[in-house]
Amino acid sequence: EKARDHELKLLDHADSDYNEEGERIGVLGHHFIGWHTAIASDKNADYTAMTVIRTLPDEDFKQIVGIVHEQGMTSAAQKRQMILLNNKFQPDLIELEGNNFQRMFAMELQDIRQDIPIRTFMTTRTKKESLFMSLLLAFEQGQIKTPYGDDRSRRFTHKLEEELTRFGMQKSGRLESVGTHDDLAMSLALANWATKEFRGSVVMLDDYMPGFDDWLTGKPRKKDGLMVP
Repeated sequence: EKARDHELKLLDHADSDYNEEGERIGVLGHHFIGWHTAIASDKNADYTAMTVIRTLPDEDFKQIVGIVHEQGMTSAAQKRQMILLNNKFQPDLIELEGNNFQRMFAMELQDIRQDIPIRTFMTTRTKKESLFMSLLLAFEQGQIKTPYGDDRSRRFTHKLEEELTRFGMQKSGRLESVGTHDDLAMSLALANWATKEFRGSVVMLDDYMPGFDDWLTGKPRKKDGLMVP
């Protein structure tokens, strides 16, 4: 609840930035998009989520300013929507959850528009741990601001909070959601990760805390086919 910003609202496009002469010089701040694609075989069963985060000049927090959350979007519709978001927010980086066929989205979009700054995030279990631990730390340190300035923003934030509170460490040692959907949570985590990749400050948990993966699984991990003690 401390992350709620009662002045912040979801935007349809980026705010403009102006120079001292009042001339528009681009968009205000830096923007980052996290993209969780719909992958269910039944297109009506899964949600596409695209979350836009903004960082403002001389500020050390991240504002959620844009969202697409729709059920049953086709691949073509998702690509069109991302092109629109790219035009409206001019992001510095788009982080796409890129397992399996989703990686094709990045290649196809860059064939259409070479200026789309998209990168794929391969969601292994250990990397997903790092993804959500990074988001957890951002909330704990007060670096995330959720929109709460109008009805639409509050509805989104309530839904996001519902998904986030369903994440936890399971008995198996895996960080998972107990809810049916985690689309918004995943897209936010990807957008937050994009801010760190853009600044070159990404740290994997197993790099920062050697043996973290072993602690989760109770098993030594393999490296180049060998068991690493």
